[in-house]
Amino acid sequence: MIERYGGPIYGAFEEDGAGSGVAGRGRLLGVAATFAAGLYPPPSWTILRFVPGFLLAGPGPIVRGLRFSAVQENGHPHDPHVYLWFLAVDPRHQRGGVGRALLARVYGDASAPVYLDTANPANVPYYASNGFEELGRAAGPRGASMWFMRRP
Repeated sequence: MIERYGGPIYGAFEEDGAGSGVAGRGRLLGVAATFAAGLYPPPSWTILRFVPGFLLAGPGPIVRGLRFSAVQENGHPHDPHVYLWFLAVDPRHQRGGVGRALLARVYGDASAPVYLDTANPANVPYYASNGFEELGRAAGPRGASMWFMRRP
């Protein structure tokens, strides 16, 4: 979905076994996937891609997933923004600057404020230390919370 309707997607790669770089060749250490300003949301029919997985999960997970998606969408801003869809770093390379390097690349290329949402409370201080401000939060299924954050 993001490869066709979103982007850009950034990768951090190991450079000659010593450190990481946001561009280059070598082993992939981390990824930041974004929707550039004006590209989110993707066409609504793209959800069909996920139907087989939903059906395999069963009715309970389907209902919880749909409820959480509704919470997520209700918190999404309507003004122009770059949407950081996900940021992932190989666990062996976390806390080594890979995520910060990827975020710096996203900020450098952004044509509008960068927005993200997270359901992991441990991510909130990390993103705050990277210049994100909390826009709000909402309750999700089973006591989960969703935080909405933006970096101007």
